Amino acid sequence: MKKIFTLLFALGTITTVFAQYDRHSSREVIVGRTVYNDRYFSARDRDEQIRQINWRFDNQIASIEHNRYLRGGDRRRQLRLLEAQRKEEIRLVNLRYEQARRQERRDRRY
Repeated sequence: MKKIFTLLFALGTITTVFAQYDRHSSREVIVGRTVYNDRYFSARDRDEQIRQINWRFDNQIASIEHNRYLRGGDRRRQLRLLEAQRKEEIRLVNLRYEQARRQERRDRRY
């Protein structure tokens, strides 16, 4: 009986742990809000996404700057394109954050 109880307890614990398999899912359960796509998008989430975008583009820019097979004009053109892509991605993240804030304010009114 003791072994069966221990086995069932271990199985329940494992099931509970794997039910919340990532950070965002567990946050949804604890905070009680939907994360990212629906309505809630915090400033911390926005800053983290911007940091990741900047990190990715900084690496791509460094790769182009140190590519000795590119001519000066081609290098400058690719750098301008990367900077424009970075700016657009950051703009989209900020837009999503602002839309989430507006929706949250509207929900508080009612």
